[in-house]
Amino acid sequence: MAKKRKQVKNDSLLLVAHGDLDGIVSAVLASSWSRVKDYRFIRVAFVQPFTLDEVKVADDEDIIVCDIAVNNRDPRMTESFISRLGDQLLWWYDHHRGWERLEIDDKRFVIDSTAPSCAEVVLGTAQSEGLEPEGYALDLVAAATVADSRQGELHEWALLVEKAIKADLSDNEVRKAAYEWLSGHRVDQNHRSVLSEASNKYEVVLKNTEELAKSYQVSETGKTALVKIADISNIDMTQLLLAGQRLAPFAVVFGWFGPNGRSGSITIATSRKDVNLVKLFGLPSGAPFRVSLSTERLDEVLKKLNEI
Repeated sequence: MAKKRKQVKNDSLLLVAHGDLDGIVSAVLASSWSRVKDYRFIRVAFVQPFTLDEVKVADDEDIIVCDIAVNNRDPRMTESFISRLGDQLLWWYDHHRGWERLEIDDKRFVIDSTAPSCAEVVLGTAQSEGLEPEGYALDLVAAATVADSRQGELHEWALLVEKAIKADLSDNEVRKAAYEWLSGHRVDQNHRSVLSEASNKYEVVLKNTEELAKSYQVSETGKTALVKIADISNIDMTQLLLAGQRLAPFAVVFGWFGPNGRSGSITIATSRKDVNLVKLFGLPSGAPFRVSLSTERLDEVLKKLNEI
């Protein structure tokens, strides 16, 4: 099934991935299919597009990046990170919009903004190389696509991973356990136990989310549902946004966080297929159905959405 792998210079591999189910699955698949040799050491760093500058890269590591979009708050951070990687970068897989602004002409960047998930991009690359992924791999891709598109139902194992991650968004050890569990075909009971323990805590997060959803305020136009939050660590943002979209076409969640409440963000999600939120708010990247902005733009956001 597998083709002969290319020999590369280092014995260590660093996987830099988004910390959701799609990012984790993409990292699992990319480390298996990316036309590289078998590594003696593999480590994973889970980041957001705006925390790339925090990634520590050793001189003796090859790097694969999965599901990391251009930082729409500061595209220069993405460019700087790419420059820092140099020829240590093997592949960068992504499915978000915005890469055209960086004008990258490099075959190591496998970007498909029409793909419903990054895992689909990794799958497509494997197939283009003549590989025939087995059923397990296809199951992983299908789950990643459901998780990212919110279209369809997740299998029990995928729900376990999602709940475990969302129980504490700051806990990367749980993400690493998920990566190891999925890499080992879900047979390792030790990693499953870590996920199960974290998943049990998710019920508190879900309860907090459901209570907060009761505070949504629908605009007079009926187009926006708005809710203010005080803490993003104890809620399920996706479920909160879906609750808002059951009330109005646009769900808007905002709040001020950090020391003294000096920083903040707005997250907008829509069920309308005819509206591209990236274009509407002039962002360099992101998903057309869900974007994040600074809290200072709240008045602008509400005005634009209610006038559509």
